[in-house]
Amino acid sequence: MKRYLAFLVMATMVLPATAQQQDPAQKELRSLQGTWKLVTFENERQILERRGIEREFDKQAPLLILHIKGDMIRLGEGDKAESFKLRKGGKPKLGTFHVNPTASPKRLEISMGSEGGFLGGPFTFEGVYRLKQDQLEICVAWTSQSERPVDFTMKPRDSWRWRLIYERVK
Repeated sequence: MKRYLAFLVMATMVLPATAQQQDPAQKELRSLQGTWKLVTFENERQILERRGIEREFDKQAPLLILHIKGDMIRLGEGDKAESFKLRKGGKPKLGTFHVNPTASPKRLEISMGSEGGFLGGPFTFEGVYRLKQDQLEICVAWTSQSERPVDFTMKPRDSWRWRLIYERVK
């Protein structure tokens, strides 16, 4: 009986730790927590640094801030900000995102838009990302118009592909 009791005590200590280790997306999100500001924007035509981003995206500047808290991503600030909830699997749904930190390079998907909206409903951007200390680099494409990026390079004549570099706001 003591042996069973000891086994149960050990199991209750090990199982929660094992459950946490089994969800790499949650673990990855913990390292991405915080507020991020866009510092480099690149497409097939141009590379913009801070000042160029401010000029080019003047009226949209509040949308260039990325907030990651818990299992939510908030893109932008104020009334026009959009929120996305972590999707743990299945098909993309409006207002969700998915990360796969076990892929190489790490992968992400984010589904946005609106039902019956400008583009006829939700659309999904797929891409890759990497975190280097306080710098988050993302390369995404609207995959109904372009191939999913497998690296961080831009492709000639691919207007639906972007490389974004964010720095963590301290």
